[in-house]
Amino acid sequence: MGGWKSDNGTFRPGYLSQLSHPAAKGLLNKSFPYYDELTYVFGRDRATGRFAETFADVGSNEPGGGYDRFDMGDGNEDFPPVYSQGVDISQDDVRASRPSRASEGRTGSSGSKRKRGSQRDFELEAIHLALDQTNEQLREIAEWPARNLANDNHVRTEFFRILREMPELTSLDRALLQRHLLSRMDDLRGFVLMPEDEREGFCRVLLRDIER
Repeated sequence: MGGWKSDNGTFRPGYLSQLSHPAAKGLLNKSFPYYDELTYVFGRDRATGRFAETFADVGSNEPGGGYDRFDMGDGNEDFPPVYSQGVDISQDDVRASRPSRASEGRTGSSGSKRKRGSQRDFELEAIHLALDQTNEQLREIAEWPARNLANDNHVRTEFFRILREMPELTSLDRALLQRHLLSRMDDLRGFVLMPEDEREGFCRVLLRDIER
């Protein structure tokens, strides 16, 4: 006769707690097929990581040639990962249990990784070039006032030298020309760049306009 009995080795202590659940009421007095095998594979002390075994591995450990009832003819030993409280099985452990597929993934993705790497290097080089150009422009902007001031000072110094070397001008003439041109940097720069033989006529015309 089938069923769970305490005198024929089919009863287990955990059966009572299982039958206390409403969903397990239909299992009363019914045999539980493959209990020992499933307990062996999925028990609390099962190995994890690289020590874990598949159904086929477990069957090979049993005398008599293993479990003929498990059809593994296609060689597919991959099963959905089983997670339980107190057991931490990471995705890396899952991938490590399939070295052949991991090797195939690395080989197949090597070309794409090189492509992504070259694209990333190109983008980084473009960013660095843009930053260098921006820094150079900012440096020129920051140095422009100093360079401009140095240039203006050079123009003023040259203007004073030219006036001193013009003997036809009196001290009053020089004073009037300085007061007029020093406040007009463009005119002052034009006077300094003017050919030497034209400066005397320019000063005479300018002095005449000032005195009016």
